[in-house]
Amino acid sequence: MKKKILSYVGAAVIASTGVAVATASPAFAAGGCSAASNPTVQVCVNHGDDGNSTRGDFYINRTPDSSVYYYRSSFIVNNAERNLGGYVRITSTGRKCCTYIGLATLPISTKTVKTRVRIYTSTKALHMTVDSPAISVRN
Repeated sequence: MKKKILSYVGAAVIASTGVAVATASPAFAAGGCSAASNPTVQVCVNHGDDGNSTRGDFYINRTPDSSVYYYRSSFIVNNAERNLGGYVRITSTGRKCCTYIGLATLPISTKTVKTRVRIYTSTKALHMTVDSPAISVRN
């Protein structure tokens, strides 16, 4: 009887976890996002939703002004920065999607990856740098 009750409890936990993941934001569901306590930007990383690519995206949480004017995003793979993009103008709040990087290698290896977003002023002076949590990717 105890075994049967435990199997029902386990199934309920698995089902409720699936619902939580399905309703979470895309990057947070299978990766991670930086602390929501940052009043300006929340940076996320995700791997595997679309094959062997890792996706970086982020959220601007305040109205852009002269101190929050441009961004540049990149990936940090095994502590080395890759794919630093050009300056992109921030014109609105909300999600900024997406930057991708392929990490498939032969032989298969484990990599540590995170997304980095740099926020610049209207004069292109660095205002802040925010990283997502690091995730491990094996492929």
